[in-house]
Amino acid sequence: MKPSLILAPLIILYIWLVFIKPAEAGTTSILHVNIEIIKACRDSAVVDPQLKGLIRELGPILNFSGFSLLKKNKISLKVNDKTRLILSPDRQVEVKLLELDDYKARLSVRILEKKKETFKTVLLLIDNGSALIGGPPHEGGTLLLRIKVKFE
Repeated sequence: MKPSLILAPLIILYIWLVFIKPAEAGTTSILHVNIEIIKACRDSAVVDPQLKGLIRELGPILNFSGFSLLKKNKISLKVNDKTRLILSPDRQVEVKLLELDDYKARLSVRILEKKKETFKTVLLLIDNGSALIGGPPHEGGTLLLRIKVKFE
């Protein structure tokens, strides 16, 4: 048998596997999001016990000495789902899942003050990943948002 007769089917199989075969849907379809709303301040050294791990990790680079957990929210999102959480009477945070696959999640995060957008970013997070966003001033301190994700 000629080598070209053996190679031809292998080449066709390779092209089909790489270029033609439809992409299989990923198994990840739900993103579990934990959003912690934290007040950071300079005039106190009190640290909420639930935040001690975060402060141990990031304390040296944050210019604050006191941290209190104001709210903790757990939500589940599918692609294009969004949720809004109250930060203060005139502020909300909106989180929208833009993309999710087995390796990454892309989230849009917006802060709205009196229904006007004042902050917008897109986060790219891996499974069990987290991001910390320094937010607006709040009652003599600054709001921080810690966003942690878990894929399902």
